[in-house]
Amino acid sequence: MEKKAGKFIEENLSLIFSFVCKRVSNQEDQQDVTQEICLNLYESLCLKEIREPEHYMWVVAKHCLANYYRRKSREIGMMEPQMQNDRADMQDGILERLVKDENVQRLRKEIAYLSKMQRN
Repeated sequence: MEKKAGKFIEENLSLIFSFVCKRVSNQEDQQDVTQEICLNLYESLCLKEIREPEHYMWVVAKHCLANYYRRKSREIGMMEPQMQNDRADMQDGILERLVKDENVQRLRKEIAYLSKMQRN
């Protein structure tokens, strides 16, 4: 069964990779997802006889792709709070700088009204 499974995957590898490339933009992720599909497919084909392996191949491919999207959305979700904190820090920094600039301008105006001796 292992030889048969290996041969089936070898024959369909380009189809699987093409399927993944159309749905995943990152080249490393394309290879990872393709590898995951092939591994799951190989394990399943070695364990039991599947009547329609072509149909089963696409089912496995879709499930692996869904798992990839789930993992990616979690990664983005975990990064999002950090990005929000960074944005908040940037906004705080901008606000602080604006307040400081405004204070400097006020001081300069007030200093301008002082006599030369008081300014020194």
